[in-house]
Amino acid sequence: MSETLVALIAASFGLIGTIVGSVATARATKAGANKSAEAMLTQVSDQANNEHGHWLRQQRLTAYEIFLDAWDECTRTRTMLARSSPATDEQCDSLREELRKAASRMLEQSRRLSLLGPDKVTQATATIAKATLANIEREDKFGRTTKETLKRLKGQQEKLEEIPDPPTLDHERIGDILASAHDIGELKEKYTIDELEEVVARLEDANMRIQKKGEVLYKISEIGKEAHDRAQNFLMNFERNIQVAEESRERFVRIVQDILTREPMPKRRDIHNDRYKASPRWGGESR
Repeated sequence: MSETLVALIAASFGLIGTIVGSVATARATKAGANKSAEAMLTQVSDQANNEHGHWLRQQRLTAYEIFLDAWDECTRTRTMLARSSPATDEQCDSLREELRKAASRMLEQSRRLSLLGPDKVTQATATIAKATLANIEREDKFGRTTKETLKRLKGQQEKLEEIPDPPTLDHERIGDILASAHDIGELKEKYTIDELEEVVARLEDANMRIQKKGEVLYKISEIGKEAHDRAQNFLMNFERNIQVAEESRERFVRIVQDILTREPMPKRRDIHNDRYKASPRWGGESR
């Protein structure tokens, strides 16, 4: 074997070693770059999830606060309408307008929370809003019925005033006539037929007017009794509804507090499988 051939073989092995070393270095560099990229993507994904979780938490908190404020406003205005007995229709209309606006805010936030979640709060707000609106409708109906009752009472009062008062009776003369009624002769000596007929006519007229007034007064008493029973039943149900609303508010606040104090579980993207799974450090399982 010549020296030239030996030199060529040695050079070839050296070149092969250089190539193998370069390939190994390139592969190591690529693996390190992949790991760095994966770590960076994981960090970015975790940061994005954390920022989204913070944003969602703030959106929910704002919606909860507006919902509770509107709910409290509904309860306050309902109580004023039920108990304060405003002196004018304008005051009633003003309070009802405030109530409608508060109820609209409740519904708006309930719909917003149906998008923000979670389901537990969505169901609670929907139930509360539905119950509150039902109570408002019943109370508004009671207000309309009460107004109608007042109109009926006013109509009966006007009828009563239209009936003339009974004529003035000479009670002394009537007493004397009744005392002499057993003796026709004595009665004829004291009174003429015209005088007796006049007394009888006045008595019949007085009796008719008293009867008419009595019928109207009886109708007034019936309307008053219906109104009293209706109002008593309404107030009893109203007190119960307010109590239920307060209990529902306490439950809702507890649900919200539980949700807000629970730390959300961030998700991390699995680069190799191109899917999201729960972060191992939170003890989650792949989804």
